[in-house]
Amino acid sequence: DTDAATSYKPLTFNTTATTTDWQLEGDTIITSNPRELNFLACATSDPNFFSLYLQYGNDQPAGASCTMQTLHLPCLC
Repeated sequence: DTDAATSYKPLTFNTTATTTDWQLEGDTIITSNPRELNFLACATSDPNFFSLYLQYGNDQPAGASCTMQTLHLPCLC
């Protein structure tokens, strides 16, 4: 959701793609326009699930326990 007012953009998994800017850099998942590889994983009320955001800056959801992450594919050997 590139319209979000914060530097973290929520990721959604839909049946129809809304962007095709995804690429790989080695095994690291990035966006290509602009190039970004930082994601923000934030705890939810369910300990088995996290909210995932693409991070373009330093904002974080208020009150959430979050950590900066990169996303990787398993070995492509």
